[in-house]
Amino acid sequence: METKLSQDDAKRTEKLLHILSSTWMSALFIQMAAGSTRPKDFLQCNPGLSAKVLSERMTVLRENGLVERESFGGIPPRVEYRLTEEGFRVLSLLERVKELSFLN
Repeated sequence: METKLSQDDAKRTEKLLHILSSTWMSALFIQMAAGSTRPKDFLQCNPGLSAKVLSERMTVLRENGLVERESFGGIPPRVEYRLTEEGFRVLSLLERVKELSFLN
């Protein structure tokens, strides 16, 4: 089978797989698919996820342009995360992964 993928594409794929293979990443992505999410929502929906790990994962996602962070003033201050356009493109890949028969 011929492919249109190059070695540069392989490097990009490896980078994405490395990001998504970190614990909690897929769960966080799927949760954000429903809309903006606050840190407390992530922590409540994912028992075992610590605030420290959540912060680290969100930093990686933000640095790679997959997630946006919005801060709201007020007391107490509030933060929400949401997928970027690029993040939704990755989400569509995750949706296609569930169709792979060897994973069932």
